[in-house]
Amino acid sequence: MSAGDYFVGLAFFAATVGLAVLAGARGQVAISAGLRSTPRMLAIAALAAWALVLAHLLPAVLGLLSRESALIAAAALALAAHLAARRAGAPPAAEAGLETPRSDAASIAIAALAAGALGVFVFASLYLRAPLAPSNTDALAFHLPGIGRLIQTGTVWRVDQFIPGLPTAQYPQNGDLLLTSAILPWLNDAFVRLVNYAFLGIAATAVFATGRELGAARATAVIFAALIVSVPAVNVPVTDTLMADAPLLAGLATGALFLTRHARTGRSGELVIAGVALGIAFGTKWYGVTGIPVVIGVWVAAMLIGRLPWRLVARRLLTVSAIVLLAGGFWLVRNLIESGDPFYPARVGFAGVNLFDAPAFGIVEQTGRTIADYFWRPEIWKDYFLPAFEEGLSIAGLALVAGAAGAAVLAFRGRSPQRAVVLTSAAAALALAVVYLFLPGTAGGALDAPSLATPNTRYLVPALILAAPLGAWVAAQVPARWRIAIELVALIAIADGIRQSFEVMFTSAARNSFIAAFGLLGLALAAWRFGPGLLARVAPARRPALIAGVTAALTIVLVAGGYAIQRRYNDHRYEGLDPSFEAAAAAAPGTRIGLAGNWSLDGYPPAWPLFGPRIDNEVAYVGPLADGKLSEYRARAPFAEALRDGDYDLLVIGLGQVPKPHVAEERWARAAGYQEVARSERLALYAEPG
Repeated sequence: MSAGDYFVGLAFFAATVGLAVLAGARGQVAISAGLRSTPRMLAIAALAAWALVLAHLLPAVLGLLSRESALIAAAALALAAHLAARRAGAPPAAEAGLETPRSDAASIAIAALAAGALGVFVFASLYLRAPLAPSNTDALAFHLPGIGRLIQTGTVWRVDQFIPGLPTAQYPQNGDLLLTSAILPWLNDAFVRLVNYAFLGIAATAVFATGRELGAARATAVIFAALIVSVPAVNVPVTDTLMADAPLLAGLATGALFLTRHARTGRSGELVIAGVALGIAFGTKWYGVTGIPVVIGVWVAAMLIGRLPWRLVARRLLTVSAIVLLAGGFWLVRNLIESGDPFYPARVGFAGVNLFDAPAFGIVEQTGRTIADYFWRPEIWKDYFLPAFEEGLSIAGLALVAGAAGAAVLAFRGRSPQRAVVLTSAAAALALAVVYLFLPGTAGGALDAPSLATPNTRYLVPALILAAPLGAWVAAQVPARWRIAIELVALIAIADGIRQSFEVMFTSAARNSFIAAFGLLGLALAAWRFGPGLLARVAPARRPALIAGVTAALTIVLVAGGYAIQRRYNDHRYEGLDPSFEAAAAAAPGTRIGLAGNWSLDGYPPAWPLFGPRIDNEVAYVGPLADGKLSEYRARAPFAEALRDGDYDLLVIGLGQVPKPHVAEERWARAAGYQEVARSERLALYAEPG
């Protein structure tokens, strides 16, 4: 990427995201102007994220997505939010501050250790991963290739698949649109990792704010926010791999905060913000589609048990449900139109009547097994599920479960003002944990060998998100000596979570990343500790100029640092991994690349690297697509016809999940006139004559 391309992309990115944040800020004033402090920032973040999704979705619905159209859409949303805020009139009086205990010195020290250790770990991961191209299977096989085709075609009215027999294009894609916002401005993926780090921070902040809402001291709330982030299943999809889970967790945590606040304030605006946040989560992953209705159902049941008027409960339910569907339900409509089933490839029926059908997918059945399928198989639990929980959740996950259980017991037996909210949150966490046992994929893998149980422990994380503030509430209810003991146990669990995540992520080459992270943390602490005092010594008339100068200097450092990172990133992007990747990177813009056969999982999935560094290669899988099911050709004639119809310049052929010296697609390609250019153990590269 040249300097000109970098700065043009930076201008589009800053303007689009800035307008989305402006839309969120003005939207927050229009919806719930009485918010202050952390809840206000989280409300702005939720509305800004929705605006960013809409800024890309609305043009894509019209088939017009580009960085220019996304910018125009963001500007229109900001203008609409500004007009709505002006019509809202004078804001209500600021809410009274919550009466929460002050943090004592011991709690502050524990919180500093917890947040500091976690901060060093997260910053170290960012330093280590920022210059490296994504390598995760899900990211390279369907998330990023789907974004690439979205950018190239400008429309969401298509389902592009790159793996035969595995339907991935029908996933809810709010998270992918948020990743798109960091790719589209540059037509390059150098900064795509930053999106998930931002949403991980939002999720942690929302858990902290919910702990404060439940009456925990500030330091205690910080400890339990750090505890949830230290869980490997929470942070590894951000700090190691590139997944789309972080926006779901941020949306759920923010939605839970505003449902909790609404129980106290009764303000309808907070219900709207909760609906937006939960809608973002609903439209991000399939386990959001199953989990968010569970949360709403438990919330409604709690209101009915509390003997609220049923008309009021119905009105609140309709309000939240409508907003959730508005913010995240588009993908079900897209699937219904494009694939004939909103939940494709799941078959939906009622009372023996098949409402929505889908073809059978053998690989889906294999990867879609559930823990409930092995519920009475102790040997499977011993060999697979318990090790998966240990690796994916660590002691930190166990501590969160214990905190939620303790909260349920204390709330049931006590008379705390937050009793009803705590019991509701504990019930919702329990319900999500039960649903997790029946979710497809929780025991994915070969029959009686569910090897995918470990990475899919992330499907249990929504239950832990709701459980984390409950641990902070428990610590606030017990005597000081017991609170300190609870916080120390949480600190030990955080250390174990970091250790477990460290083993997943880092190698011996990570030393420099930790040195850099300690340096950044030290600078941040120095600025926080000494900055206000130094500023107070400056004459009042000179302070604006000083602040402007420091801001300008930091901006220059960030912009220059971003340019250096992308240069390093693109200079080595998928370098030396496979001849086909290097050919794709060197190909002329508009090169048509066909992908055929199957490939082993021992290396990088080829689909995304074949798009090239500027997403200007047209990549498609050479296979029949019927009823939304992509398959491999089984005979030479249809394969040759597909090659002629696709007019591919290059053809990349997978040599099998267990690589073979040659596969049938190679014979068919040579018969069609293609010539071998290069090969590796996993892939063979062919070129069209001339």
